[in-house]
Amino acid sequence: LVTMAAVLDNLFQLFDAVASAPMAQEFSLLGFFILGFVLFRTEAMKTLLGRHSDEKSYGSAVHKTCSAQQLRRLLEASRYDEVLDSWPLLDDFTSEALTTVVTALLALDRSDDVGLFIAKAAVNLPHL
Repeated sequence: LVTMAAVLDNLFQLFDAVASAPMAQEFSLLGFFILGFVLFRTEAMKTLLGRHSDEKSYGSAVHKTCSAQQLRRLLEASRYDEVLDSWPLLDDFTSEALTTVVTALLALDRSDDVGLFIAKAAVNLPHL
């Protein structure tokens, strides 16, 4: 029978031998990187961390949409940063929504960005 103490002793001797080898630190870092990459890519670890398998991290997660009225309520509540963040999530790009975002930019003292914002909106949304 092999005892746990003997296994740990052999493991420590192996680590000591690897650590004394040339370039051991680089190989150790590479090994731990690969181990971590594989470990954190498993479904079990994703579930443990709270990410579901049907949820993707970049772009394919379902985003909620925002209406022009919600944008107006955010502006009235002085939540200007959220107004700017909600612009791409609008379900319908209207002139009222455009005015709301411009007002939020001015409230945040970002008057230099207003011209660029309107120019991009005019190019991407010609109906405005």
